[in-house]
Amino acid sequence: MKKKIMISLVSFVFLSLIAETGLVHSEWSLSTIGYFSASALSGGLGTKGGAVNPKNTDDVFLTVVMSVPSSLFVPTEAEYGRMKKSKHSKKELAPRTHIKLYQPNRFSLILSNGNSFTGVLITFWPVKKPLGFSTNIRLAEKGPVEERVTEQIAVAFIIPKVNSKPPFRIQIDRDKPVTVAKKELEVPPVWKTTF
Repeated sequence: MKKKIMISLVSFVFLSLIAETGLVHSEWSLSTIGYFSASALSGGLGTKGGAVNPKNTDDVFLTVVMSVPSSLFVPTEAEYGRMKKSKHSKKELAPRTHIKLYQPNRFSLILSNGNSFTGVLITFWPVKKPLGFSTNIRLAEKGPVEERVTEQIAVAFIIPKVNSKPPFRIQIDRDKPVTVAKKELEVPPVWKTTF
């Protein structure tokens, strides 16, 4: 009996230590909410505005809505260095840890046949006003980006229409792919009125 209690106590201490040191963040990792497909999306930053369509008429935008830790959007030292050197940065740049950089090309959609597609557009979710999908978004926060906060975004991929039904998996950078929830979402009405 003492041996069992001792093993349980050691296990408890070990798991507590892992949780406190941040070696496991299962509740803070990427998770999916659902998906939708559309032949056109409302354009935002980096687009000409109005409706954005895939070049190929046999393709659609497959959009995955997900919850992602905010800290994953903080730019790397290299990205921050490039921002400082950019000709577009006229005013003083906020500290690196106060910036969030939303880049759709960090995300990959993986089909059941193994084919992979890189994200092309990104926006915030849920949509309350017609911000549209953007090729890149940069935001400066008043303080450091909090590590244990998640936010919802939608990333669009251009894929063949014949492949627009699940199963799908989503991946950010080189992290382990996550299965996309088989919940088909409605295209927000604020976008429907713009195209």
